Amino acid sequence: MDMRLWTLLMITLSFSSTSQNWLQLSDFLGTKRDDGVSFVINSRAFCGTGLDEGFNVTKDFYMFDMVTDTWTSVQGLPVGEERQYASAVTYNNQGYLFGGSNSGGSLNDLWKYNSQTNNWIELAALPDSGRAGSSSFVLEDELFIIGGKTTSGRILNEVWSYNFSTFLWDKKMNLPSAGLWRGMAFSNATSGYIGLGLDSNSVYNTQFYTYDKSNDNWTLNNALNLSERTYPGYCQLGDTVFVYGGYSSNGELINTLERIEIQNQNVSLLNNLPSFPRKGVMAFCSTNSFYLTTGVTLTNRVGETWKVSNILSIKESLDEEYLILFQEGNYVQVKLNDDTESIKLYNTIGELVASSSNSNQLSVVSLTQGVYFYTIIYNGILFRGKIFISN
Repeated sequence: MDMRLWTLLMITLSFSSTSQNWLQLSDFLGTKRDDGVSFVINSRAFCGTGLDEGFNVTKDFYMFDMVTDTWTSVQGLPVGEERQYASAVTYNNQGYLFGGSNSGGSLNDLWKYNSQTNNWIELAALPDSGRAGSSSFVLEDELFIIGGKTTSGRILNEVWSYNFSTFLWDKKMNLPSAGLWRGMAFSNATSGYIGLGLDSNSVYNTQFYTYDKSNDNWTLNNALNLSERTYPGYCQLGDTVFVYGGYSSNGELINTLERIEIQNQNVSLLNNLPSFPRKGVMAFCSTNSFYLTTGVTLTNRVGETWKVSNILSIKESLDEEYLILFQEGNYVQVKLNDDTESIKLYNTIGELVASSSNSNQLSVVSLTQGVYFYTIIYNGILFRGKIFISN
């Protein structure tokens, strides 16, 4: 990484505190990769599998604490269970991982992760062909697996459900489309939703469908409107879904972050990631923040982790002025025309560890590498956030 460590933080200068502010955090602990999975248990995200820089499928997992914004290694899948293109969900504070692919082809296995015991248990496999790049959601006490690609390369429109109580699989009504691979899926208390991705004719899906569990029926959803793409990264907070990036039908990577409000079917645009666009990220959410980690740009796989806050607030039209915070050598710099009133850094337990007054730089030579909280006062306005210091 560039020693200037352009850990960019672009914050709109305004008295409002509701804009979405991106912050680069410490890198993913494993190898750089794309096409991994993530699931959230309480305030912790579990991320793993995927394809690394050497084009090797992986099985390792890491836990990200969304309170302290730090990574820890946890138990990965057993030896021989490496994969990419799996799908994952959370149910009753346990993680579930389905399918994917490796050198042996597409997989049909189902695994459960217990965060209390830090171990994986293999459950009943799907009683049908393996599939990679499926989408999944949970409705009541059932896991739904939609679409995916077989070992032969056929993209499916099949829908299967796994009952968490009876441990049985059941075939459901097929999607009313030509299949789906590497799309997205989410649900609320009553319905499931599926969209984006690629179909069996290598055509990008432009429509969403809504699933009614009581009638085992899919209907076209004309209300949701997102640009067509594969490889989106997404996560859900209650009845709100957040979608980042992906690969568009015109061969370009997408760098937008969008918010879907399920109740009113409204889609709104949030602030773009202030870095290279990417696809195949692992995404997850906390109470009011969206995170993404790893993925692949147009040139290489990355291990970066980014966070954007205030994702549930309304984006406002603000002056096009920015506060840019970055580390250069032994100093944190604030790029402004005038000096700040103060810059202060705090460690993760709230102790003041460095400060400066009437300056746009702060020495961090004595600090250990890690994440710090900062406050900056500029023109009477208080800005807060986090920054990763590399020493």
